Amino acid sequence: MTFNKIRFAITAALTVSALWILCGLFVYLAPTFMGAMTGHMLHMESSAIELSITTHGMLMGLVGWAVGAALFGWLFAFINNFFARK
Repeated sequence: MTFNKIRFAITAALTVSALWILCGLFVYLAPTFMGAMTGHMLHMESSAIELSITTHGMLMGLVGWAVGAALFGWLFAFINNFFARK
């Protein structure tokens, strides 16, 4: 099975973007809870961490993660297609 590299890259970028926006919304609505969740995910004590979110930070992170996911998605599809032909 082969993938359309561009479509796969766009799909990866859109998926990660949706997750980034959802996570940002959670941080905005419940920063203390999300700070604790961050500590659990990183296996560390996070009570001293104070999470906050800005519009600029949200947009910069969104662009960065979307571009990174698109590049990763394109590379994944490229490698998959290479091996699928053999």
